[in-house]
Amino acid sequence: MDEKSGFDAIIIGCGIAGASLAYFLAERGMTDILILEGEEQPGYHATGRSAAALLEFDPVPSVQQLKILGAQFLRNPPNGFSENPLLRPSG
Repeated sequence: MDEKSGFDAIIIGCGIAGASLAYFLAERGMTDILILEGEEQPGYHATGRSAAALLEFDPVPSVQQLKILGAQFLRNPPNGFSENPLLRPSG
């Protein structure tokens, strides 16, 4: 715990990245996590306005590997990560 803030971690922004970071820090034992969000609700900007398309192909091999791993995570998230499915196939 940081002596100045009193928190194990302070996360700026509660989009998908900030919320995921908080989840995984808690999974690793952190109990005092503060998430600061400037909007009225989480996921307001890029997360809430995405095209919601999952594309696993990329001409850059390292980026394609990240996309494949990300898709695997979304298809089969860890137990307790979300109460709702993360993907809804549509085509």
